[in-house]
Formats: sequence, C-alpha cells, structure tokens
Amino acid sequence: MSGYNVIFNGELIDFTYKETFKKKIKTLYQLNNTKVEKLFSETNVIIKPNVSYNEALKFKSSFEKKTNAICNIIQLNSGDFKEQKMEEKKNKNEVSKNQASSDIVILKDINKRSKFSIKTIIDSLLPLKKQTRNVFFVKKHKIIFAFIIYLFLIILSYSFSKSVDLSSLSTTTPSFYSSYSSYTLRLSRLLHNQDYYVHKIVDKVEDFFINVKKSNYKNAYNILSNEFIDNLDIESFKEYVLINSLNDSKKVTWQNISITDSTGLLDGDLVLESGAIIPIALKLIKQETSWKIYYLHIKTLSTKQSFNIPSMQFQTQLVRKSMKIFGLSVNEASMKKFYTHISCIWKEQCSIKELDDIFGVFFNNGIDLTVLDNHNPILTPLANINKGGVLVISGFYKITSEKIIFNQRYIFEGISWKLLGFGIEFK
Repeated sequence: MSGYNVIFNGELIDFTYKETFKKKIKTLYQLNNTKVEKLFSETNVIIKPNVSYNEALKFKSSFEKKTNAICNIIQLNSGDFKEQKMEEKKNKNEVSKNQASSDIVILKDINKRSKFSIKTIIDSLLPLKKQTRNVFFVKKHKIIFAFIIYLFLIILSYSFSKSVDLSSLSTTTPSFYSSYSSYTLRLSRLLHNQDYYVHKIVDKVEDFFINVKKSNYKNAYNILSNEFIDNLDIESFKEYVLINSLNDSKKVTWQNISITDSTGLLDGDLVLESGAIIPIALKLIKQETSWKIYYLHIKTLSTKQSFNIPSMQFQTQLVRKSMKIFGLSVNEASMKKFYTHISCIWKEQCSIKELDDIFGVFFNNGIDLTVLDNHNPILTPLANINKGGVLVISGFYKITSEKIIFNQRYIFEGISWKLLGFGIEFK
C-alpha cells in the first residue's frame, strides 16, 4: 500500500494574480514570507505529505478552491513505507508474545496451587469466561444502538430531500415528487441545522422555473436581484429564457448546495422535456427579507445560442462603459463602483480592497479618465473569442500627444458579456 504527496509547482488558475495568491495562502495557512516565496522558487514543493489518496484528494480540492491555484497528487513508492510496516509487524508480535506469556503465568499459578487438576483449571477460567461474555454483550448492544440511530438519520434525511418535477404542470397547480440523491449532503445540512435555509433557497429557485414554464415572466422576473435586473429589462429576460429553452424545463436536481447567512450557491442539472440536460449554477443573495437570484449561469452553451464576435459598435459600447465606470472609481479613490460592474468569476477571485491595491496607483494623481467618455476608442487588432470563451478587446484612445492603451476581457455570464480582466497603460 502506497501513500501520496500533494505538491505545488507555482501554477495559478487563469486571471489569478500572484500577489493575491500569496496573501491568501499566507493568511489561510499561517505561513511566513520565506515559506510563501519557497512555493514559487522551488519545483514540486510538498504541501501535504504522506497521506491516503482520499485525504490527498480532499486537501487538493480544498486548497484549489480557497487559493485559485493548481496542485497535483503523486504516489509514493511502496518502499517508502517498508520501515513503517516492519515496525507495525514488530509491535503486533510483541502484543501476541505478551498475551502468550500471560496465559503461561495463569497455568503455572494453577499448577502450583492444585497440581494442575482439570477441575481447578476450569474453575479458574470461569470468571474470565463470564467477564468476556459481559464485554461482548455490551459491545453487541452498542453496535445495535448505533445501527438504529443510523437508520433513523437516513429515514429523516429522506423526508427532507426534494426535487421538483415540472413535466405535469397545469396552468394553476404545480406538482412535486420526492427523491433522495445525496444522503451525505442532507445529513450534513441536518446536523448543522441548515435544512430550513436550504429549503428556502431551493423553493425560491423552483418557483422561478415554475413561473417560467407557465409563462409568468413577470413573477419570475421579480425573483431576480436588483443587480440582475439592472442589466436587463423584462423583454430581454424573455428572450434569454426562450434562447436557452428554460421554458421547456421538466425537472431540476441539485448536486451541491452551500449557504451562509446571506448567500446561497447551487449547482445542479436542469432536465428539459426533450431529455437534454443543462448543467446550471445559481447564486442567491438576501435582499430585504427574501432570497433573490443574483446570477444564473448555464455551464454549457446552448446549441440555440450564438456566441459570435459582437459587432464593432457593440464592442465600442462595452469598452466605453467599462472605461467610464473605471474612471469614476478612480476619481472616488475606491474600486467599489467598478466591483459591481465586473463578472461574478472575477469577484470570486478578489475583493474590493485587492482591486484598490492593484489600481491604487491611479488614485489622487490628477488624472480624470472620465473625459474619455467624450472620445471613441480605436479598436486594434480585431477582437477575438479564445478557446475559453473569453472575448478579448484591445485598442487605444488618442488624446493630444498621449496614447492610452487598453486591454479588456469579457465572459458571457447570465445574459450578457461581463468584465473578466482590465488592463490600461499610458504612453
């Protein structure tokens, strides 16, 4: 049996800043500057040594999620554990030897007192037999009790599990059916007293899809958050629903649900009447007294949806809007306004404070970038969409003798292109 090491080679997920990673890992794992720098100065740095495969896999998943970095699992040679196995075998032999010695002592003692008569031996072993039987009796009842508790928790978790079936909806009455896709997930929520809140957000999302299927677009639109509504009107919302066949939904099942005091994240599958399965991810936030959908992300592109490169006019609008919001944020010496404009993927990788650290060089230096709103950007070279589905727009502004070069990256999130990266340079 071999063990596993988790190693790090300095690889970061796209658009993750190295300085941001260093700050995160220093805080999360209480590392000093020397150890943090070692992660990038050396190769194959072991960050979790000598563990089982399941432990290595669990640590890898947690590390990558928390730090936006990439780590790998390597298997150790079985020879690395030879010494450990020999030590375990030695300890086991010593235990057996001690037990045998104890038996010999008992027999010697019996022989000394009763000349080793059969009756004396039996009489001496009777208390030991009775004691062993009592121990087994206690252990057996503990096992039975634990098994009963286990069955009780499974039955209880089954009663809490639910998914929604949209196939038999009439114009007035929704129909539900029960399923139990993940006992572990349900038991975990139950033990942490989260089922009440989980049902709240799950019911809210299911209400959304029920209203969409019944063509109650206004009701479904009202379940969206203020930030979501700011980016589209109800007509655009209807178009988005029809393009992605959300009105043809049959049922929704969830694989992962996580929740905090004011945020809920759901990952699952939307099954259409045609049998097609669309992986979806949603984020809900608390606004006032109810849960609202902050974003709805379709993980695989719909065959009915076109992601051709936008027109030059649309690209110009994207650039001007992003540059204007960036300029306003610079004038306010805070990236708070700019943060509300970027994509959810970028938000998950950095905070407002981290954006302030990155773009703080533009604060209080007398530059007013809002004047660029009166000029049209010159786009060059032609925009393109890379393999990752990222729209890259580059170009410059020509103002008197100065040239302001920009590079902006967008990803299609929800129903529109959202900013994923922003670069600006003065020449």
